[in-house]
Amino acid sequence: MRPSLDPNRFDMEADQKADAARAWRGHLVIIVVAVAVLTLRFLAFPPTPPPAKAKDVGWKSWDDATAHLGNKQSDKPTLVLFTADWCGACYAFETKVLARPDIAQHLASRYTLLTVDMSRRDSPNQALGKQYKIEVYPTLILYNSSGGEVARCYGLSAPELMLWLKTDGEAIKQYIE
Repeated sequence: MRPSLDPNRFDMEADQKADAARAWRGHLVIIVVAVAVLTLRFLAFPPTPPPAKAKDVGWKSWDDATAHLGNKQSDKPTLVLFTADWCGACYAFETKVLARPDIAQHLASRYTLLTVDMSRRDSPNQALGKQYKIEVYPTLILYNSSGGEVARCYGLSAPELMLWLKTDGEAIKQYIE
């Protein structure tokens, strides 16, 4: 016996192929639209660079500057910032206060600027944190030109920082208990 040929069977296969082609066209349209939207988004609104941090505006790491301090090539007072990448208050202090162009220029012209990165628990900087009794981040320590500690602060607003610096830490006192 010969199998009978059903004419409707061929129409069903053609319909399935047509449905598959329509589905692919639909997917292709979605992909093209998505690419066009993303392209326009980046052309109209290019990504903004991340905010500047202290290291971007003239601060040197403690390791880079130890030779500089040992040679005492400058009569400037020194500011040392103890900071950590995981610290939200540090990020805010660095990006909103220390990286402001007016503050960055003022600090760079009058102080030797050093940072101590306390981000990693296995870092040798942890010993510096203990040596200088750092309990809060960010901590900013002001040293006079002969190396004696003058004052410390724990993350101030821009006006408070300027007042703190102009009065050598006398105008704003912070205590940790």
